[in-house]
Amino acid sequence: MKIRIEHHRGAGSIVNEPNLKPDYEEILNALDKIEEKQLLEYFLKQKREEEAAGKKNYRKSISDALNFFIRENLEKQGWQKEPKIFKNPNYEASAWRLDFAKNDICIEVAFNHREAVPHNMLKAVLSTEGNDMLEKEYISQIGVIITATKELKKSGNFDSATGTFDDFVELLKPYSFFIRCPMIIIGLEGLETFYIDKKTKMPIELTSQ
Repeated sequence: MKIRIEHHRGAGSIVNEPNLKPDYEEILNALDKIEEKQLLEYFLKQKREEEAAGKKNYRKSISDALNFFIRENLEKQGWQKEPKIFKNPNYEASAWRLDFAKNDICIEVAFNHREAVPHNMLKAVLSTEGNDMLEKEYISQIGVIITATKELKKSGNFDSATGTFDDFVELLKPYSFFIRCPMIIIGLEGLETFYIDKKTKMPIELTSQ
C-alpha cells in the first residue's frame, strides 16, 4: 500500500541508525506487501462467513483485513505481538500493551476511535521512558504508529469517529511536552481499485478509464 509519513523529534534521522534501520525497513516492507486484492478477498470472505452464520450485515470496513495482513507480515519477520509495557500483573490489559515490538522499536496500529488517539501515542512514550513506580517489561527507543488517512477512512468505509493520520499529526504540537520520544506516524493511503459502499456495506470495484 502507498503511505504518508510524518516524523517527530528527529525520528527521520534517528530511524536510520544501525540499530533501528533494518527493523524500520521491515515495517515499510510489511506495509508495501499488502495488496488491495488481498484486502478485497479477505473482506468478501468475512461477508460470506457472516451470511453463512445467519448474522446481520454489520461488517462495514476493511479494518479487520488490514489488521490481519499487517499482523501476518510483521510476525513473519519476527515481530512480537502485544508485549507488555510493565511487569506488574495489574497492568496486563490491552491498554498497557503495545501492538508489536522488536528490539528498539514499538508499533501501534490504530484504526479505532479518535478519542483513543492520545493514549495510542502515549503508549509509545511509556515504552521509551523510565518509570520510578513500575518496572518495565519492554523498553523501546522509538515509536511507530500506523493509521488510516482521511482518504482510506472514506474508501475503506471506516466508522465516522475513527481517528486518522491527520488527527495524530495535529496532536503532535500541543502534546509535544509529553511526547518526548522520537515518533513516526504512518498513514495508509486510500484504496485505488475498489471502495466499500456506505449504504450496502459491499465493495464496488473501480475500473480504470
